[in-house]
Amino acid sequence: MRTKLLIALIAIELVGITILGLRLYEKKKSVLGITSINPIRKETINIVQLDNLKYFYEPKANSIIKDSPAWLGYLATNTINSDSLNERFEYPTNKPDDTYRIITLGDSFTYGLYVNTKDNWPEKLEDYLNERLSCKNIKKFEVINLGVSNYDIKYSQERYKIRGQKYNPDLIIWFIVYDDMTRVNEIRIPITNTCKKELYQTDKLYIEKRNFCEQSYKDSIITNMGKDQIREYQQKVFNEFDNYFNKDLLLFTYAINDQNDENLIRNFANSRPRTYFYNLLSNVEILPDGHPSAKGYNQIANDLFKYLTENKIIPCN
Repeated sequence: MRTKLLIALIAIELVGITILGLRLYEKKKSVLGITSINPIRKETINIVQLDNLKYFYEPKANSIIKDSPAWLGYLATNTINSDSLNERFEYPTNKPDDTYRIITLGDSFTYGLYVNTKDNWPEKLEDYLNERLSCKNIKKFEVINLGVSNYDIKYSQERYKIRGQKYNPDLIIWFIVYDDMTRVNEIRIPITNTCKKELYQTDKLYIEKRNFCEQSYKDSIITNMGKDQIREYQQKVFNEFDNYFNKDLLLFTYAINDQNDENLIRNFANSRPRTYFYNLLSNVEILPDGHPSAKGYNQIANDLFKYLTENKIIPCN
C-alpha cells in the first residue's frame, strides 16, 4: 500500500513538472539525444487492468499494425497472432520433444518497431537457428517474441506470466536497452501521455518533443524517487522472475549508459544458476528515432546466434 501511494504521489507531482517543462521547451527549442521513444496508439492495444498494474497493455490479437511516419520513408507492417504476439506463425502450447523453444522479452527493440514482422531480430534468429544448425537431438527451433513497445522490466515479467509460461520455453532471451532500467511504467505512462497531448503531430519536431517528454520524466523520477530506489525496484522484479521461470536465461544489453545499472544486471546473472550476461557491442544501424533498422535487427540476430553457439548454450548434439 505504501509503495502504491508513493508511486501515485510521485506521478501527480511529475505530471505538473513535465507539462511546465514542455511549455518552456516551446519557448526555447533544444537539441535532444537519440532515445528509444515511441507513441502507444490506443487503437492497436488492449488495456488489461491487473491488481498490481493499472496501465498494463498488450497488442490486439489477430490484428495488423501499420506504421508509416513520414520520416520513416516506407510502410512497416506487423502481424499480431491470436496470442497477441508480433509473429509470422501460431505456436502450439504443447512443445514436441525434438523442438528447442526460445522466448524473447523486451520493449520495442524486441518487438521490432518500424520494421516488418519478418525482419525483427527474434524472427531472424529463428531463421538462422533452423538454417545454420544441424542437431541430432533438435529438429526444429522456435523463437517466440513476447516483446512489446514501451514495456519496462516489470511489464515484461508480467507478459511472461500471462503469455509465456504455457509455451514451456527451454531458454529466455531478455533484451534490455538504453533507459529500461529507469522506466517504471506505473509512473511513466500517465506522465508521458499527459505530456504528449500537447505535442504537434509533425515529423522531426514531433520526435524531438516526444524525446523531451521522456527525458523530463527521467530527470524528474530520478530527482524524486532516486536512482537507488529505482534500482531496488528493478532488482526486486529480477529476483521475482525465478517464481515463474528457472531454466536457462540470457540477459543481453545494448547502450546501457549507467555502469551501476549494467552492474545490477550482470550481478543478477552471476547470482542465478544457468544465467548468462551478454553486452551487445556491435554498432547497430539505427533509424532517425533511434530504433534499429532492418539491417540493425539482422546484426542483432547474427550476434546472438554467434553468442549462443560459441558458448554452447543450446544443447546441439
